[in-house]
Amino acid sequence: MISKYYRVLAFKLCFILIFGMLTPAYLFYFICRSHYNEKYELKKSNLYEKIDDRLEFIANYYKDDVFFHGLLKKNFQHISQNKGKIEKISQAIDNLKKNFPNTFRFLIWDKSGKINARLSDEKKYFFVYNSFHKIMQDLYASIKAGKPQEPEHNTLVLSHISMLRSCLGKFLLPEELNEPFKTGFLGRCLKSGENSEKKMIWYQVYEDFSVLCFISEIALNNDIGPKLLCRKFNSEGTEIKVGLYNPLEFSISGISLGSEEIREIIRNAGIFLQNAKPEIDNERFLIAFRQVAADKILFGIQNKSEFLADPDSEVVLVFFFFLKIAFLAGFAFYCYRLRFPVLFFSIQQKLFVLFLLSG
Repeated sequence: MISKYYRVLAFKLCFILIFGMLTPAYLFYFICRSHYNEKYELKKSNLYEKIDDRLEFIANYYKDDVFFHGLLKKNFQHISQNKGKIEKISQAIDNLKKNFPNTFRFLIWDKSGKINARLSDEKKYFFVYNSFHKIMQDLYASIKAGKPQEPEHNTLVLSHISMLRSCLGKFLLPEELNEPFKTGFLGRCLKSGENSEKKMIWYQVYEDFSVLCFISEIALNNDIGPKLLCRKFNSEGTEIKVGLYNPLEFSISGISLGSEEIREIIRNAGIFLQNAKPEIDNERFLIAFRQVAADKILFGIQNKSEFLADPDSEVVLVFFFFLKIAFLAGFAFYCYRLRFPVLFFSIQQKLFVLFLLSG
C-alpha cells in the first residue's frame, strides 16, 4: 500500500517537474534565445553595413587621381556659391598648400577669362594656358548643356593639342579631357608629363572663375588618400575603426591600434586572403575587409563588447530576473499563508484574477 502511494507520488512529482517546470522553462529559454539571437544578428548586420559604407567610400577614393579630384572639387565647389569669391579662393589655396606642402601649383582665371596673377603660381606660358582655358570652357559648356562633346573630335583640341602637350605635359590625351568635369569618384585628375612638379593636372570651370591645378610627384604613390580618409573616419568618435593593411609588409596605417587588435587584423586578413570571406565574427571583434590592390587591404574593426551583447548572456540575465521575481512571489505567498493559514479568495478577488489573466 505504501509502495503504491510513493509510486503515485513520484509520478505526480515527475509530471509536475516535467510539464510544470522543465517544459515551460525550455519553451521560455527557446523564445528568449530566438529573440535575443535575432536582435544580435540585426545589430551585427547594421554594424557591418556601417563598416561596409566606410570601406566603400574609401575604396572609391583610394587612387591618387580620384582622391585629389574629390579633394580639389570639394574645396572649390562651395566657393562658386558664395560672395567674396577672391578671398575664398585665396583661403582655399592657402589651406590646401598648408595641409599638402609642395604639392599644388595653381592657375586662376576670373569671369572674363583673365589670369589672376596674385593667386596664380604660373608666371609664364600665358598664351598656352589661355588657349587651354578656352578649351576648358568649350567642353564644360557642352556638358552643362547636356550634350557633352567627345574631346578627341573637338576642333579646338585638335588644333592646339601639340602646343598644349609642350606646356602641360606630353601624356595629355584628348579623349580624357572631360574626366575632371565628372562628379564624385567618377571623375579624376589626368596624368600630364614627366615634370616632377606637374605629374597630374586638374581643372574646373565655374560661373565666376576657373581653376587649373598641377599636382606634384611628392604627393603620389604614398597612399595619402586612404590614410587621410581613415583618419577622418576614426576622428569622428564612433567605435568603428578603419585602416589600411599591407599584406606584403604586414604593416597597418591610417589608425592607431592596440597589440591585440593588430594581431587580430593580421591573422584574419590571412583568412580573408585564403577564402575571400570579407566579414569575420570572432569572440571579441567584428572585422570586415575589402581588397583594393595586391598590397592594399582596407579593414574595419568593431569591439563587440562595446556594442553587442552575447545572446546567451542576455538569456541568463532574463532567467535570473524571473527567478528573482519567482522567489519574491513565493516569499510573499509564504508570508501570506503565515498570516492566513486557510487560503480563501473572495468573489471580487477571483474576478480580478480572471480579468487579469484574460487581459
